[in-house]
Amino acid sequence: MLDLKSLATSRPTWPDLSTLLRNWSRLCGEPL
Repeated sequence: MLDLKSLATSRPTWPDLSTLLRNWSRLCGEPL
């Protein structure tokens, strides 16, 4: 899982956003 604190203290990058989307899709149980 991504560290939300590190995301809040750092500039979001596209790789980070992609990872977040993949984690979110896993939590939802369905692909985006």
